[in-house]
Amino acid sequence: MVICETVNQEAWASVEAHFDALRDLGPEQRAAGLRAIADEDVRREVACLLSHLGDGETVAAVVGSVAASLEPGIPDQRIGPYRLVRHLGHGGQGAVFEAVRDDGRFEQRVAIKIVKWDIDSEPARRRFRDERQILAGLEHPNIARLLDGGETRSGAPYLAMEFIDGLPLVQATEGWTTRRKLELFLKVAEAVAAAHRKLIVHRDLKPANILVTRDGSPKLLDFGIAKLLDAQADRTLTAFQALTPEYASPEQVRGLPISTASDVYSLGVVLYQVLTGRRPYQLETSTPLEMDRVICQQPPAPAGLNGELDAILAMALRKEPERRYQGVEPLAEDIRRYLERRPILARPDTISYRARKYVRRHWIGLLAAAIALGGILGGAGVAVYQARRAQREFNQVRQLANRFLFDFDNEISTIPGTVKAREMIVSTALDYLNRLAGEASGDPGLKWELAVAFGKVASVQGSMSTPSLRRPRDGTVSYGRAFALARPLADGHLLNVQHSMLVQAETMDRYLKDFAVAKRLGQEAIDRSTSLSLNYRGGALGEMANTLGISGDLAGSLDVFQRLVPLYREAVQREPSLGNRRLLGVALTNMGVACHRLTLFAEANAGHTEALTIFRSLAAERPGSMKQELFTALTRLGDVAGAGDRPSLGDSAAAADYYEQAIAALEPLLAADPKDHLSRNDTALVHEKIARALYEVDPGRAILHSIQAAELLDAVAPDDFDSRAAARISEAEAHRVLGEFAAAERLLIAAGNVLKAPAGEAQKPSWIGRGGTWKARAGSRRRLLVGWLRRFRWKSRFFKMRARPPTPGC
Repeated sequence: MVICETVNQEAWASVEAHFDALRDLGPEQRAAGLRAIADEDVRREVACLLSHLGDGETVAAVVGSVAASLEPGIPDQRIGPYRLVRHLGHGGQGAVFEAVRDDGRFEQRVAIKIVKWDIDSEPARRRFRDERQILAGLEHPNIARLLDGGETRSGAPYLAMEFIDGLPLVQATEGWTTRRKLELFLKVAEAVAAAHRKLIVHRDLKPANILVTRDGSPKLLDFGIAKLLDAQADRTLTAFQALTPEYASPEQVRGLPISTASDVYSLGVVLYQVLTGRRPYQLETSTPLEMDRVICQQPPAPAGLNGELDAILAMALRKEPERRYQGVEPLAEDIRRYLERRPILARPDTISYRARKYVRRHWIGLLAAAIALGGILGGAGVAVYQARRAQREFNQVRQLANRFLFDFDNEISTIPGTVKAREMIVSTALDYLNRLAGEASGDPGLKWELAVAFGKVASVQGSMSTPSLRRPRDGTVSYGRAFALARPLADGHLLNVQHSMLVQAETMDRYLKDFAVAKRLGQEAIDRSTSLSLNYRGGALGEMANTLGISGDLAGSLDVFQRLVPLYREAVQREPSLGNRRLLGVALTNMGVACHRLTLFAEANAGHTEALTIFRSLAAERPGSMKQELFTALTRLGDVAGAGDRPSLGDSAAAADYYEQAIAALEPLLAADPKDHLSRNDTALVHEKIARALYEVDPGRAILHSIQAAELLDAVAPDDFDSRAAARISEAEAHRVLGEFAAAERLLIAAGNVLKAPAGEAQKPSWIGRGGTWKARAGSRRRLLVGWLRRFRWKSRFFKMRARPPTPGC
């Protein structure tokens, strides 16, 4: 196991000296030598390197691989457009340098992180790709931004990050009041919560990864060992597991599955150190046995602050993940409660505790409060019983929602044949939740947990974007229960979750064509998003525009998109980050589609062209990105130019050119992952668009593209009968133009056979088709086929009669 902590360049001389002195000693002598090292960071790094020798890696590879290749002492060495200025730090993950971009285009101060691992190692490449993917998806004022990435001339991968001129959290907050420390910590918690909303767990939260700038703003760094919660888990235990032991959770130390609760634990250690000046426990060495004994078994030392802060820290530092705060936001909420002198949730809600908080908040009315307290104390026995029962129910519903609903359901959601098991999960959960809801009238905390749990059940029942039972009508009922519980809770920090549930419910009602309800929910989501971030406001407007468009209100849909685009333009002007520019491009694309549906061809073309320019610029800045966005923009431009199935400018050649560029944009994704069924499906549908655009003017090319479309769709989308039939019909049209009526008839019959889905197969594809309901489109296709077959058979007989030699004597 390798555990690495970044130390500064000066400390590395001491690290190497101690390492050389201890490397050839026995275990007992090594342990004694480590204890004699006065500097804690040096001692930890030496222990890391000594433990790594057991894996067979040389000391040169451990200590000097990156430094040797880059020669950080040379100040003018370059990496791509960046000139290295100074070496900031060096650890097991690699080296970090201050650098300046001065390639003539513009100057910018950055931090360059160069990954230590050999790029020829597949795990190394995967980790580098994961970090780049994670950072690219994170946009938050308290998270350091990714600016660029690539490889050095020697092949080592690097990332160019926003340079943060600041001090580590503990050092920066020395001498601060407790209130000021807690207020700063709330900003850190919001940054971590933002990552969690992207399904990202940091896994290495520590003061060194949280810098505080000169203006007092925290910045979260180093997602190098972060984990995407929706990524495929690696079940193989290896010798390498990156973590910082003093801040690692028990489940990390033991190699167990991690969750957002792991980051909650690490934040608890960080907060403990910020408030007390020490860590909750001390490690003598970094050996696995010592880490397990101290972190997984030994209770943390009492913080000795006060009852409430001690209770908050104790709950964050519980050994069992399910007994901690079930997310960063509940931890932050308790800190807010403490700062506002309201009762916290981390301690038993006894009557004396509630009274004490009341007196402190309303000290002017102390006499009246004392009288009220005397009356309440008469029923203390009943109140204590009720509080304990509420606490038990609170913990029960949390355990249900997080273990039963998600941990178990997520494990089986993608396994074929588990529908009955998932139905049983939902049924059991609803029975339990409904019983608890009847007893939650006086407990806001329990109400909120129940609301979230009902929302999770609704997602399992009918989500349109994740694996679900595809029962949106049941999902809307469960969301109704969630809203009834959540709406009366006015706490501002809960709005983002309520907003997300509203948007999900809107998509379900939209699918069910209950547009009145969908519009009402969409408007409520927009109203609630005014105090939330740009992503929430933009998402609410975008979903409302989609709802209006699908309901037939094309003008209303365009009006909402025209409100959305300026919102993102303003965001880009404030901060031209990759994320903001991408959001603007997506909004322009969607507005272009709305214009096209209203036959506003010039406006549609302008929107798609601007979006394409944005995506090409972003792809140039970050090679390998924006493939899907480029594909969509090019496809939409092709639709405007000459779509074969809707009004367009009628330029078939231009349409085919755009479509072929769109296919080329997806080729790198297909080459990187031949099993990427979604990209293959998208490619097939565009091949079919080319065939429809060209069958009148270039039937030979149309036939080739129709064949490619049919082969791809048969392989990757066997249940999308409509699209599979459409590919054959387009090929038949091309053969008709060529006068090859027998071939056309054969293909139309084949299309008809595709549409005759076997019993039980005629279901909606997992992605929601290309408009309209599946059954209606299939029936329409069959009726058209009958007419086409009659026409082609008549024409075929007519031409055969004309080609037949005349009968003698006639």
